[in-house]
Amino acid sequence: MLRPTKDEWYFIALAIPIWVAAVSVTAWDFAVLQHWVLRPVAVAAGLAVTAAGFYLRKRSQRDLGEYSWCGLRILDGHDIVMRGVYSRVRNPMYIGNFLAWIGVAVALSSAYGVLASLLAIPCFLHRIALEERQLAENFGDAYREYVGRTHRFIPFLY
Repeated sequence: MLRPTKDEWYFIALAIPIWVAAVSVTAWDFAVLQHWVLRPVAVAAGLAVTAAGFYLRKRSQRDLGEYSWCGLRILDGHDIVMRGVYSRVRNPMYIGNFLAWIGVAVALSSAYGVLASLLAIPCFLHRIALEERQLAENFGDAYREYVGRTHRFIPFLY
């Protein structure tokens, strides 16, 4: 049975409380402050961002196929996935998760929820660094070549 590594536990120990805090503050902000003026625009924008995030996450999982798993692991016969969204971006699943988090806060017109969600960025960056280091150690030049022709997050920007 695969177990999370010590470094993965750091991500889990930080990301889950941040996610709970973001959801909680979003719900509180929505229930108590009730930003009715921006509601129709925020709901539409937030739902669109959330849907895009969920789609990107699901598409990423489908492109990863058997390699899709919540932990960091290299399987026997593992290869670098360079198809689908991974042909242009190395971390689409993280982007999808983050968009979904932010989208919910925006849909509920919660500036506090958006700010709380931003606290997750260092957690995601830490996890991505661990993953990319593991891939570089296991696949060497092939992974470095893949890094050279793809973007970490956003095509044509970063």
